[in-house]
Amino acid sequence: MAMSSNHAPVTSGEADSVATGAVRIRHRVLEAGGWAMAGFAVEKGIGFLQLIVLTRLLLPGDFGLMAASAAVLLAIQTFSELGLEPAVIAKPNVTDEDLRVAWTLSVIRGFVLTLGLWGLADVIAGSLRIPELGFFLRVHAAGVLLQSLHSPALFVLLKQLDLRRRVSFDLSRRLVESAVTIGLAWWWQSAWALLGGQLVAFLFGSLLSFWIAPCRIRWSLDRTALQSLWSYGRYQNVTAWFLFTVMSGGDFVVGRLQGVGGLGQYQLAMAIPTMIGIRAMSVISQISLPTYALMQKDRAGVLRALSLQMSLTGMLVVPSAMAVAILAPYLVPFLFGPAWSAAVEPLRVLCLFAIAAAFCSVMAAFHCGANRPELQTKIWAVMCACYVPTVIPFTIAWGLVGAAWALALTFLVGLGLHLKATVQILGVEVTSAFEPLRWAGGLVALVGCGVALSQAVPSLWIAQWLAALCGLAGVSVYGWHLWSRESLRLRMLWGS
Repeated sequence: MAMSSNHAPVTSGEADSVATGAVRIRHRVLEAGGWAMAGFAVEKGIGFLQLIVLTRLLLPGDFGLMAASAAVLLAIQTFSELGLEPAVIAKPNVTDEDLRVAWTLSVIRGFVLTLGLWGLADVIAGSLRIPELGFFLRVHAAGVLLQSLHSPALFVLLKQLDLRRRVSFDLSRRLVESAVTIGLAWWWQSAWALLGGQLVAFLFGSLLSFWIAPCRIRWSLDRTALQSLWSYGRYQNVTAWFLFTVMSGGDFVVGRLQGVGGLGQYQLAMAIPTMIGIRAMSVISQISLPTYALMQKDRAGVLRALSLQMSLTGMLVVPSAMAVAILAPYLVPFLFGPAWSAAVEPLRVLCLFAIAAAFCSVMAAFHCGANRPELQTKIWAVMCACYVPTVIPFTIAWGLVGAAWALALTFLVGLGLHLKATVQILGVEVTSAFEPLRWAGGLVALVGCGVALSQAVPSLWIAQWLAALCGLAGVSVYGWHLWSRESLRLRMLWGS
């Protein structure tokens, strides 16, 4: 990404053209952002209600079995990832041949993976010490093939910031999945309800994708298109390997050491932090990545966009995560029932992971949009090297809480690496964009002290007051910061 601080003089006409282009991009980003956030709120609202209902109908072991099967599918998909979607988004000019090649590769990959899973299902189940996983995994393998049939033109919707149609697609699929899953759970009351709902949603999504994003498909392995997609996708492929190891490696460790019941508890603890720090930010990245790609030669615009995203993350993600951490002992039994009480302490630790992951996501979108995918590969390689040696001993020593701490500490290391890489690209002047992160660190420290004191003090009444006072102090100071500084900064950034 060429971003030199030396600017040549521009004429009045050129300045008007730049200004008009900035307004046009801003309008597209605003419209796409509105659709993305509205779609995310509705989709996750439906998903959260579905989770509440299912935790009343199913057991932790049912969720654990589904999580183990999903982790295996995610593993084989990740380690065979071709990076087709980001490659299409980042390519300046996408042709019909590119889309045909992308679809052909996707279907071939899906067919091969489905056959491989079918043959190795019993071996995988034995290695994880979950005998019932074998047949379950064979049926689940059909989902890989169904997903591979999606229209490749869905990638183009993201590239063009056409989030209206993409959100319509995601919401329709979510509604079908929720309705089918809840109905089957009430009828069957087993993990098969979770699997059945997902497979129906995959099939429905493949059919719907060609109506939402029409595309004339045919088999093609054009050499030029293959080379173009692979030159970018190879970095995404390697990065995905490291990302999977960090994000899903804990599922295998917890499942093997704690059983499907413990894995079910860990999955519930991961659900809310993942929604806050990963899912919500992935929606924003759908907008920011193509935005950064459009602004590769506009250094000032990139700085404004990055500052805007960091501020929004500080205003939305940090308070949400801290609220969950403080209220976890009351939220979990109220929403999901007393059977899920073992998820409380891991959930609190994973709120720290959510905050670190959210800020990492902001900078990761910038790195990829700036056409520097190799930075993400290096960062995730280091994070993987930190996570792998810690997750097993931490889980053996402290159970689910240990697994949560291994993930949270790894993402704190990753946050430091993302900051360093961003400064290398944009220079020291970008440090002003990191102010929300400094304030977030102060809030986390205060709330963390409150939680630690509440666990150290033997008197329950005194412990609750200590935790409440520390939490109140942190929320008050951070609230003042948001009101007096961040809101003003956001208005200035958006208006500039």
